[in-house]
Amino acid sequence: DREIVMVSPESDGLIDKFVKCAIAGQRTMRAEDPDIVIGDHAGIASFVAVVLSTLYRRPFVLRLGGNIWKINDEKFKEHRAEGEWKELFAIVLIKTMNMFTFYRTDGYLAISETVKRAIVTNTRASDEQVEVIGVPVDRSKFEDGDGTIVRSQHDLIGKQILLTVTNLRFRGKFEGISRSLDQIVELLEQYDNLVYLVAGEGVYRKKLQRTIDAEVEDALMRERIKCVGFVDNVEDYYDAADVMVYVSFNEGFGNIIQEAQVAGCPVVANDAQGMSDQIADGENGLLINIDTPGELQTAVGRLLDDQEFHTKIGEQAREHVIKIADPIHIGNQMQTSIDRLTAGRR
Repeated sequence: DREIVMVSPESDGLIDKFVKCAIAGQRTMRAEDPDIVIGDHAGIASFVAVVLSTLYRRPFVLRLGGNIWKINDEKFKEHRAEGEWKELFAIVLIKTMNMFTFYRTDGYLAISETVKRAIVTNTRASDEQVEVIGVPVDRSKFEDGDGTIVRSQHDLIGKQILLTVTNLRFRGKFEGISRSLDQIVELLEQYDNLVYLVAGEGVYRKKLQRTIDAEVEDALMRERIKCVGFVDNVEDYYDAADVMVYVSFNEGFGNIIQEAQVAGCPVVANDAQGMSDQIADGENGLLINIDTPGELQTAVGRLLDDQEFHTKIGEQAREHVIKIADPIHIGNQMQTSIDRLTAGRR
């Protein structure tokens, strides 16, 4: 049995976060005397954690949920292009902190093979210093969605629903939708009863709406594409949807894919990055090349037209996630991996 002590102080801004993490972290180290220090994601909190682990001579393990190098490089380019110098300085500072964190890390927990490859490529870590541990999923939440709530809210009774749930804080996710838009419109033209919902919030939401307004000339067609923003009942959207479309160019692991799968909603995703790790094409979802004309349209159409195939993919996806993402199973895997990664330091 293990006792876990979590340190996650609320903060406002980089300096405030650094100070509060340092104070709370040092108090915890003195009071609890932990055997191992674990950082969740790279950044200020993990920088503080690795400094404390060094001072107190404790092994340090870092868990990464995405390709932080690609994410920060994209943010750097965006802030520089927009002349956002304060934000640019913050990214440079965080990247510098991360360099020290990676230098002092004893082992890594990656949420996918894609993230593992990024770690080995961008740090001194060997394959043996990186363990792949998935993400647990709360079955009870995503199995109990009520799609009638969404259909009533958006006046979609009797409609077929194509759904994308995404985080529009990231350019790569915005680009996934914008590059899918032509084929989405073709699907709407092919299926008169079909609507497209995009659930997600972030700095790219307004740009996405502008893109839709500019590229979809038909006003009636635009009305069938609804950007609904952030939703706190995403499980109801999964239950309402006939097909989930997820195209992203910035994805270490798609939590959203796993959520939709456990809800029994078939997923069509681009064959890249974390999606390739999560989906076996034709078994628990469909993988497509978004740059191949008609490929997304064909995959979605197959699911809409063939109810037997639709049911098969949804059920197999759900069974797969239940098997690999059980919280107890993930917890046991994590404990074993941490023990192996830190065996030489304790």
